[in-house]
Amino acid sequence: NATENPTNLQDARGRHPPSFECARIAETAPTPGGAYRPTLPQDTQAAQSLPVPAQKRTRQCICQDAVRLFTLAYNKKVQLIVSPMTYSTASFLLRKHGPEGVRKLLSNFRQLSRVATTNERTVDDSLASQFNDFEDALQYYTALKAKADAIITRNGKDFSASKLPVMTATEYLATLQ
Repeated sequence: NATENPTNLQDARGRHPPSFECARIAETAPTPGGAYRPTLPQDTQAAQSLPVPAQKRTRQCICQDAVRLFTLAYNKKVQLIVSPMTYSTASFLLRKHGPEGVRKLLSNFRQLSRVATTNERTVDDSLASQFNDFEDALQYYTALKAKADAIITRNGKDFSASKLPVMTATEYLATLQ
């Protein structure tokens, strides 16, 4: 059985889940059985243990909350639904890891998530929407089509036209307590 503590990045056997840490993913090393053991950077480990006022949260702290959310997904406590566009964006942000590194990191992330589908209707709805940013509209209508419960994003203001709840990873984690 996996641990239920989302701040603990190990399962009951001491294995680390594949973690996707915002645009800067921790380097991974293969372990027996094909699993990957992420090693979180020192500043991320420190951020995990420091209480930080909400108004002074750094990007690393926000990313740490995302890592906690991904740990819950790894432990099958939540289901993450992502659009194919998320993989495209992540691929661009991770390009410094080289083609093989990007594939490995995205494969790790894929183990944690269900990929939603996008089709002509999604595009048509996005084109006709009140969203200012077409990519945000695509993300939104993909989430609706997938019957997602909420949209988790750092940029809630971009989804002001959303009928789904929109929250940060931090806010979503607070709803689980």
